[in-house]
Amino acid sequence: MSGPSNIEPNIQPIRKLSKRQESRLVDYVEDNLLEISGQYKKRAHESSRLRTLNDYLLATRPLLSVILLVPPLGTSASLRTSLLLRLTGEVLDAIPNYPIQSDTLDALYGWLSDLEQGWLTVLRSQLWDTTEHAGKDLILPEDAKPQDLPSLVSQTDRTRLRSILILGTEKLEDFLSQLGPIEEIEDEEGETLDSVLEDPRQRFADIFGQIFAEMGSFS
Repeated sequence: MSGPSNIEPNIQPIRKLSKRQESRLVDYVEDNLLEISGQYKKRAHESSRLRTLNDYLLATRPLLSVILLVPPLGTSASLRTSLLLRLTGEVLDAIPNYPIQSDTLDALYGWLSDLEQGWLTVLRSQLWDTTEHAGKDLILPEDAKPQDLPSLVSQTDRTRLRSILILGTEKLEDFLSQLGPIEEIEDEEGETLDSVLEDPRQRFADIFGQIFAEMGSFS
């Protein structure tokens, strides 16, 4: 597990959010999730702004980004974990209820990949790098107090995350199975075309595998 790096000169250290900032963040996430939930529930109607899975993924991506940007310090760390658990559960529940479209699989895979890297960042008490879409070690202020140090994800939250991901993976498998079997096409000489045989669902086979490996066993 990666830990925080030593203090480096000429780099502004990261500090935890203030209580006011935390409160504003919670309001922002809750208000947006409420709006998204309302649009999602009426997804079959023309008035909904989230009629397709791609629409839904685009609407939830800013929430994923802002949650991951919360520093893993003090109470901010547990807030980041709780908000990401909430978003993860909402999204994995919603995805299978949309009609599956093969041209949306790239966007879906990209969203789930960022979610996986985001959880690895949280589990390792790291900062989220918006350029690399991966975690990076944080730099502590010289006057950091014990209560302001990086906080590990509790066993309770790890158990909850494991449960959400297991159920979510099962739903994703059922969702992706709607694509049906991949049709085989042969060239003029009767040889099967490898590019046609490549199942676009194959890349989802080990989704969240890195998270499970990071968390290890229940013990």
